[in-house]
Amino acid sequence: MFASSKQNFPVNTGHRGFNGKYPENTLASFEAAIDAGAEIIEFDVQVAGDGVVVVSHDPNTQRCFGVNHEITSTPFKGVLDQLSIANPDLTKLDEGNVDDTKSENTTYTYEQQAELSAIMQKKARNLTISQHMPTFLEVAQKFATDPKFRNIGLMIDIKMTNEPWIVKKIVNVLKQVNPDLAGYWAPRTVLGIWRLDVLREAGVVARPFSIVHIGVSRSLARQFIAMPQVCAVSLHHIALSAGASGEAFIQEIKSQGRYIYTWTVNSLDLMKWAVASDLDGVITDYPDIYAQLRAGLTDDQIKRHYAPATAAHAFIPWIDRNVKNIFFYYMIEIMMLGKMSLLYFTSGRKDT
Repeated sequence: MFASSKQNFPVNTGHRGFNGKYPENTLASFEAAIDAGAEIIEFDVQVAGDGVVVVSHDPNTQRCFGVNHEITSTPFKGVLDQLSIANPDLTKLDEGNVDDTKSENTTYTYEQQAELSAIMQKKARNLTISQHMPTFLEVAQKFATDPKFRNIGLMIDIKMTNEPWIVKKIVNVLKQVNPDLAGYWAPRTVLGIWRLDVLREAGVVARPFSIVHIGVSRSLARQFIAMPQVCAVSLHHIALSAGASGEAFIQEIKSQGRYIYTWTVNSLDLMKWAVASDLDGVITDYPDIYAQLRAGLTDDQIKRHYAPATAAHAFIPWIDRNVKNIFFYYMIEIMMLGKMSLLYFTSGRKDT
């Protein structure tokens, strides 16, 4: 499931669902991604103030819901479960004063979401019904019971802001839905981990599950793949296309029998580069565009245009590969490792 059986056909992975068209990390986004051709859904998890595991990329709700809450210090029940985003064209705006008292089914109106970015407003217009912040339990139940989701893989991105104990919470939720971790969940679920301390915790409480290291740094990725439980790495595309060292790293990972993914691949040229580089998975905001590209490639085209060793060079300009991407790679790596060091230093939030 996590790698194509065919050479030069990276698996189609929907980044936060169909993030290019729908509000990210919502059930509508996940369903649309599957309809568009995604074989795996990548999504992010955080822990709310009352211990509920929720599906959210950001630790704050402002960008996605237009309301300012820090997730880790805000209870899901009674607060975060009231947040939703709706199509403004389908929402009846209240002409009077907004009542601050909200029932369980109340949707925040478009006026109350005035702080949403233009990008999120545009995505909201593709909704047919309002979307809320899902819990991880809700998502796991969807994957287990909805026929559309049953053959789809889960890539659970444990954001670097999370503490190691979130892994046990994730495992417990999966057990709640189906207690057969090794037989039911492990073949279709991979835990995406940024931090080594979270990896160590997974080695204790999530032994049936494979791990994919998500990150930017090739040097940190090498530390991860030294662990047998790590089956894959998923690095930013700049890390893999930054000069000869990026290309060599791809071969290094493959020579060790690990899968290699890249994110977030949204342009057609980057998608073609990923195919030509014979990566195992493409994580994209536009699973429809990648599905169309892949469906249109014949075996002969792959053999002539994508399989040759130099094919990847045709899709990324020389100046980008050998100058821009190298510069940005080291800049991003330094920033990311610095952020991770700070998180290690300040880690130790109480397990709720």
